[in-house]
Amino acid sequence: MKVHHLKSWISTFENVAHGSCQQWPKQFEIRRNDRDFANGDTVVLWEFNAAEGALTGRFVVLTEIGPVVDGRFGLPAGLCVFGWRHQSDMGQVAPADIDRARREARWSR
Repeated sequence: MKVHHLKSWISTFENVAHGSCQQWPKQFEIRRNDRDFANGDTVVLWEFNAAEGALTGRFVVLTEIGPVVDGRFGLPAGLCVFGWRHQSDMGQVAPADIDRARREARWSR
């Protein structure tokens, strides 16, 4: 099983991390399937500030993703949708330590 590190714009990240979308957390992602997402993989969402073009250091770990639906049920080929079974509390690393944290992380269930 793979670990995928993905950028997430601030508003979308907030919806996942805190359920700020009308009090309901976002429970799925629609993405280009350019990373070969598979059932059971782990996704680390990193908050991305598009205005500054930089990661903020905040992250959420989403484990046991699935089912990964790709190019079916009305989705164009190359797009997929998936949910997740478990979600960590939001974490934070200093922006200067983001690259090291991404390289050294051992995300577990």
